[in-house]
Amino acid sequence: MLKKFSILACSLLCASGQTCRINVNPVTSTPLSQADATIVISRSANESQAKVDAEITRGFAGVRLEDGQRVRVNGEVLEGTRGDYAAIVNAADSYTIAVTDPRRGTDQTTIEEPDAFEITSPNANEDASLSGFMIEWTAANAQQQVEIEISQRLFGDELLLQIGPTEDDGNASITSGQLASTGFGQGQPMTIRLTKIRRVGSVSGFASATTECRVTESVIVNPAP
Repeated sequence: MLKKFSILACSLLCASGQTCRINVNPVTSTPLSQADATIVISRSANESQAKVDAEITRGFAGVRLEDGQRVRVNGEVLEGTRGDYAAIVNAADSYTIAVTDPRRGTDQTTIEEPDAFEITSPNANEDASLSGFMIEWTAANAQQQVEIEISQRLFGDELLLQIGPTEDDGNASITSGQLASTGFGQGQPMTIRLTKIRRVGSVSGFASATTECRVTESVIVNPAP
């Protein structure tokens, strides 16, 4: 009865516009073959290590790994509790995710890192017109996606324009409307961050899982008329 009352009270609060969050205790003794996972491997192109973040759940609850269960990426064990796990691994051309459960042994899935690329336009320290400009990059791959972030600190405000994810076709047009609506102006540099994303829609050893590998390049440019 108490559980039903708590959910009803939370529903009423949410309906009134207040923030509502239901905390669900992590579950244990869960076969990983019955759990879901989201794994993200990310790094900046100039870094020699990548960060791995994983969320393992069953329903709404995080899964706490039991003795003998573990998830490794290129040999590094992901550590954490309450369903959230992380590790730092050396950057590599590919990453092997090993899911171990005493009930079934170890399953492996490999994801390749996006190909090395460069932002070719605009170049670092070049002008980027607030009337609109084109971003171009190398190693376009229709099997991947890209995300673009343009940021600027202007008059104490942190401005951010986010685009994507969209198809990796080697270029993107940034319009005057996008720049104006975000509030970009002259006088302070803008940073362009381009992230390439490769995804795998399943990971052996989990009921369902997605993995994405992300690599980010960036350049700093000067806003111009």
